[in-house]
Amino acid sequence: MAESDIVKVNNVDAQLFSVDFRTDWFGENLPAEKRTELAVVAQNRRLELSEDVARRTIRLQASSVDMDVTLHKADELSRIKGDFVIRSNHDTASGHTEITVRRHSPVVYIVFAVVGLILLAWLMR
Repeated sequence: MAESDIVKVNNVDAQLFSVDFRTDWFGENLPAEKRTELAVVAQNRRLELSEDVARRTIRLQASSVDMDVTLHKADELSRIKGDFVIRSNHDTASGHTEITVRRHSPVVYIVFAVVGLILLAWLMR
């Protein structure tokens, strides 16, 4: 057996994985059954990795769209008066991302500053 082309039957779009058993890496003393078993394991692992990459790509695209929508809504809310907090969670290609957008009215800070100035002026007398 010089070469082996083994693929999973359920995945029609899979590319063939060729293994050259004449190389020293597999060794000349490895039985044909073990070579075939090793080729099957290698092909299945390759297909699993391809599926994982495809799943991660889909999650990346979906989360990018969702994050854009969240930021667009935050931009629309920022044009309206008032305070708001937007929290969103997204499953991304590398894991999980949480976005928090807050808008606080500066009125509270202005009130504290005015009260502070009044107290400072009162204490300076």
